[in-house]
Amino acid sequence: MKIWIKLVLGIAIGTLTGFLIPQFKETVGFWAELIGNIGRYGLFPLVFFSVPLAILELRKEKQILKYFGLSMLYLAAASLILIILGTVTVLLLVPNRIPIIIEKEQIIHLPGIRELLAMIFPSNIFSLLNSDGNYLFPLYVFAFFMGLNFSFDRIITRPAVQLFDSFSRIFYHINTFIVELMGIGIIALSAYWIIQINTIPDFEIFTQTILLLSINGAIVVFGLYPAIMYFALKKENPYKWLYALITPVMTGFFSSNYYFSMPSLVHHSKENLGIPRKGGIPVLSLYALFGKAGTAMVSSITFLIIIRSYSSLGISVSTFFWVILFSYLTSFISGPMPGLGTYVSLMVLCRLYGQGIEEGYLIVAPVMPILLSIATAIDVLTAGLGTYLSARHMGFTKEVKVKDYA
Repeated sequence: MKIWIKLVLGIAIGTLTGFLIPQFKETVGFWAELIGNIGRYGLFPLVFFSVPLAILELRKEKQILKYFGLSMLYLAAASLILIILGTVTVLLLVPNRIPIIIEKEQIIHLPGIRELLAMIFPSNIFSLLNSDGNYLFPLYVFAFFMGLNFSFDRIITRPAVQLFDSFSRIFYHINTFIVELMGIGIIALSAYWIIQINTIPDFEIFTQTILLLSINGAIVVFGLYPAIMYFALKKENPYKWLYALITPVMTGFFSSNYYFSMPSLVHHSKENLGIPRKGGIPVLSLYALFGKAGTAMVSSITFLIIIRSYSSLGISVSTFFWVILFSYLTSFISGPMPGLGTYVSLMVLCRLYGQGIEEGYLIVAPVMPILLSIATAIDVLTAGLGTYLSARHMGFTKEVKVKDYA
């Protein structure tokens, strides 16, 4: 049975369960959190052992700069395009204001530049292997430098390369096993998601905001991205690539966590899109850290609605361009918070903007699960399609028939 079919069945069961047992929110929440941890169980070791080998291969072929440059170009362009799309639709459709309500703030620690640098270059390099599961960047930098140094003497480094290759394959199979079982795990995630949505107070005041985000999401998924893929890849049917990534997109939506979806994204990028190790994991990890196009779009739309809710004045031209610029910049700092990217971006935007709305992001806190779900699903799809475009243009991919998709 196809993995996506297992997920659809699991989501159906989870949705029904969520409607039937809303009183067990804490219990279901515990199982959802546990499933979230299991989904990321082998991710960091997979990245650590796979990235050096990918860098080694790319360096041998003298393609590191070209491949990463192309990938970063797609990554940056996607965020900018989606932000512009989102801000323009807010101006055109003009959703209703959200009443100013008082919500409890969720305390989040954002690392500063010095703290980030200290994490990337700690006094004990092995401490990178003992992180809390949110900071992939320091481990990624370490793995990247190891890959650069695997080629200085092939005789000396051959045992290490063989060891890393073995562990890379082992953890790939561990992640594949977890992905295969995710149809069961998604039951708890979808049940908890439904319970959260059903317990949102005064849901109707957020209806237009959610509708606007959903319209933008549909335009991106079924219109904008397919059009880009169609013209970028010799007018091939773009919807087969959407189908290839349906499983990671669904896991991204119900988990609201890119890291949780990444094992599925790695698996389906290889098995469905034909992207080899050297083209997949390094760039998919970059998208986990910086490629938050969905988060950027959702944040820009929501922030404009927050501004309108606090002010009876319209959105000025200067405010419009300020939102575009800073939504774009803040999207790159949400990597350390894989399950709270939109929340973090909105918090930073409100505090940077000031003018009495420093805590304005709290008025959308009740519907944050929906915002996070939409943002993460688009982030995951962006990563998959962006990585495929880069790998395809570099000649890394091989054709996989639709009937052979996992």
